Amino acid sequence: MAIKLDMSKAYDRVECGYLENVMRKMGFNERWIGLIMACVKLVSYSILINGEPQGFIQPTRGICQGDPLSPFLFLLCTKGLHGLIQQAANMGEIKGFPLCWRGPTLTHLLFVDNSLLFCRASGDECRKIIDILEKYEGESGQKGQRGEKRKIHCLKWEELTKSKLEGGMGFRYIAMFNDSLLAKQAWRLLKNPDSLLHKVFKARFFPNCTFMEAKHSSSDSHAWNSILHGRDILLRAANGELGMGRQWIKWDEEQREHDKVLWWTLWSLQVLNKIKNLVWRACRNSLPTKDKLVRQTIIENPICDCYNQLPESALHALWTCGELDLVWEEEPFQHYWRRHTFVDFKELLSWLIITDHNLELFSTSVWLIWTQRNQVRMSQQNINLHQILSSAKERVAEFAMTQPMPIITRPNLTSVWAKWRPPNPDVMKINCDGAIFKEQKKWALVS
Repeated sequence: MAIKLDMSKAYDRVECGYLENVMRKMGFNERWIGLIMACVKLVSYSILINGEPQGFIQPTRGICQGDPLSPFLFLLCTKGLHGLIQQAANMGEIKGFPLCWRGPTLTHLLFVDNSLLFCRASGDECRKIIDILEKYEGESGQKGQRGEKRKIHCLKWEELTKSKLEGGMGFRYIAMFNDSLLAKQAWRLLKNPDSLLHKVFKARFFPNCTFMEAKHSSSDSHAWNSILHGRDILLRAANGELGMGRQWIKWDEEQREHDKVLWWTLWSLQVLNKIKNLVWRACRNSLPTKDKLVRQTIIENPICDCYNQLPESALHALWTCGELDLVWEEEPFQHYWRRHTFVDFKELLSWLIITDHNLELFSTSVWLIWTQRNQVRMSQQNINLHQILSSAKERVAEFAMTQPMPIITRPNLTSVWAKWRPPNPDVMKINCDGAIFKEQKKWALVS
């Protein structure tokens, strides 16, 4: 059995006393130990406020990540873990993994803050490993990432790999990215027959034919087989098998243009990236609200804790919950809050873009509301709801002072918004229109 260890904030958590004891145990001279510990303990930090360094922060533990000396000091720290494992192996409490018959037995591999442990899949050896790790954590200050924590995936990977203008996060799909690089190498061989790369590969792998006629062989190298895989991708693209033609695109163009404007506006906001990320997650319905957790069978009750009448969706938790009256009834939101109804948070944000409201203030307020909600549920100290809007204004102003003054021209969303769209299956939609005739002093309303 192999166990992968990943130390959380490995450099930051090292206890200075532990490092000093390890060096003393290894036989270093006291003067040398004193010099090293002076380098570790005498470090101080300052914070830049409006471009000026302010204050001195004296750390009580940790080694400075990025310092040329730090990797070597951290290797000394891992000597403690190495010694505990080796001691258990010598006493027969951990059997390890034999590399081959009559070969050495492997019990662990240490790669700075990532490590691999090997033992038999038995209860006794697993308990011994846990005892070793707990002892090491207690002495060194290191903390491992426990695997029993359940991770919540609120959005499909396919959605995250879309560009930011299409509502994704712009993550690369690694397999497709690798294929594109291989196809690029194949294209270089095809279009540059006079290059050194082509001459070497032709002499070795296809001396009697062209690159496009070369065959796969089990005796070929992995690099050459990979390039042939890239060549096959080019052939499929040339034959139209990769869906590059317009007939493969099934998309409502107007909706697509609307979404591009929405996402472009969101990612260009003059706020912290964590605020943009939260608003994006709210629009994509990927926040861990109670109705989302019910759909993922994590909890059973979707009703809002604060307003025990409606399910807690992203729109409810951040906008329509009755408890948020203290936030949204203040200026500048009081003029339209409760006067408009929205299907989801994405529609709310779209309406705010159309009506040219203060999106920076709105987004920062939303982030503070979400933070306050989580702090309340975790019984942590939190900001009062009636202070959220004033705090949001301060944060927006503070962020603006630290940024250059870019000229942002936001696209017009109105032209791509004025198309009728059917409502969600569980929503009834009533279309209406109105007109005012000033000269006749009349008005009309049609629904």
